[in-house]
Amino acid sequence: MRLNFRELCIRVPGVVESAWVTPSREERTVERSRTLVSVLVGAAVAAGLLFAGSAGANRPAPPKLPPHVIGNGPLVCGETLTGSATLPGDLNCSGYAGTALTLDAGVTLNLGHHTLTVDSGETGVYSDANGATVTGGQISGGNEQVSFYESSHDTASFLTLTGGTEGVYLEYETAAKIMSNTITGQSDEGIFMEYSASDLVSGNTISNAPDYGIQTYEDAHDEFTLNHVTNSDDNYYDEDSDLNEFIGNTSTGGSYGFYLDEDDYGAVVAKNNVESEATNTGFYLYENYNGETYSAPYTLISGNKASNNTDYGFEDYESYNATYTGNTATGNEYGFYLEYPARNTITGNTATGNTDEGFDLSENYEYYNVLSFSSNTAKNNGDYGFYADYGAPGKGNVASGNVPADCYDVVCGAGVTITPKPLAAPLHDPSAPPPPPGS
Repeated sequence: MRLNFRELCIRVPGVVESAWVTPSREERTVERSRTLVSVLVGAAVAAGLLFAGSAGANRPAPPKLPPHVIGNGPLVCGETLTGSATLPGDLNCSGYAGTALTLDAGVTLNLGHHTLTVDSGETGVYSDANGATVTGGQISGGNEQVSFYESSHDTASFLTLTGGTEGVYLEYETAAKIMSNTITGQSDEGIFMEYSASDLVSGNTISNAPDYGIQTYEDAHDEFTLNHVTNSDDNYYDEDSDLNEFIGNTSTGGSYGFYLDEDDYGAVVAKNNVESEATNTGFYLYENYNGETYSAPYTLISGNKASNNTDYGFEDYESYNATYTGNTATGNEYGFYLEYPARNTITGNTATGNTDEGFDLSENYEYYNVLSFSSNTAKNNGDYGFYADYGAPGKGNVASGNVPADCYDVVCGAGVTITPKPLAAPLHDPSAPPPPPGS
C-alpha cells in the first residue's frame, strides 16, 4: 500500500494549515502498522472470518426462538403448537395447502378475537391429542374448520365459524366440549360427529347449513343442550346412535326439526325442546330402541313443543317401549302420528288446532298396541281428536271441538266416542319383543 505523505503529517495545534511538521521515522513506522492492522481487521470483518479460529468454530449458535411466544407473538401457517398461544392478529392461510394450525396435547389456542382464514379444502385447527382447546375468535373458509380426531377432552368454544364445509368435525372423540359457538354458511353440516361418545354440545347457534345443523352417526351418550338451529335441511339429525340426549334446544324452519333415526341401534332422549315451522315434521323418530336386547333404557320424549309444521308435530315409526309424556303439538297438519306404537306409554300430551287429527295411532294391533294411552288432551283439531286403528287401552283422555268426532277407538272421559271394533288382544306374550312389521 502506498501511503500519502500528507496523510502522515501531524497537525500542530495553533499552527496554520500551510505549516506542517514532518513526522520522524519512528512515528511513520507506527502509523503504517496501525493502518495495516485497520485494513486487515476491516477485511476480516467483511469476510466473516474474525474469531473464526478453532475456538470460534466450537462456539454454540444462538438459540432459535419458536415462531410464537407462549401467550403472545406471531404464528405461522402449518405450525404445530406445543405450547399455548394467543393469536396477536389475523392469520391468513388461504394460500397454504395444508392444515393451518395443529394443537398438541393440552395446548390452548386463543384466537384473541382475530380471524384465521383457511385455504379451500383444508382444515383450520386440528388436534389428535387429548385436552386441546381452540377458543375466542373467527375461522373463515376451509373444509373442516375445527377437527378433533381420536382424542378426548378437547374443547371448541366462543368461535364464529363461517364459510367452511363443516364448522366442527369430531371423529372417534370422547368427552369433547363444543360450546357457545356461532356457525353460519357451511356447505354441509354445522357440527358433524361420528363414532364418538359422551361429548357435550351446548349453547351453539347454527343457521343455514344445507345438509344438517347438527349431525351424529353411531355416537353414544352425547348431550345436546341449549342449542339454537335454524333453516338447515334437518336441524338435528341423529342416526344409528344410542342414548344421545337432546335437552332444552330450539329448532326453527328446515325440513325436519329433530330427525331421530336410530334404526334399532338404540334409544334416544328428547326433553323440553321447542320446535317450529319445519316444512315436513317437527320430531321424527324411526325404530328408536335396542334391537339386540329390547331392554331398557327406552326412548323418552318429554315436555317438547312442536308447532306450525307443514306435516307432523310428532311422527314415530315403531319406537318400541317409548314413552311420550307432557308434549304439545299445535298448528300442524297432524299433532301426533304414531305407527306401530309397540308397547308405548302415551300420557299427558296435548294436541290443539291441528288441521287433521290430534292423535293418530296407526297399525296398533297385537304386539304393536300401546301399553297405555291416558290423560291426553285433544281440542279444536280439524279431524278426529283421538283416532286409533284398533282399540287403545287407557283412561282419562279429554277431547272437545274436533270434527267429525272427538274420539275413535280411544277411551275418552268426555266428548263423542266412536268404538266400532273391540280392543285387539295380543296373540302372543305381550312382554316379548315385536316381530318386524308385516311379518
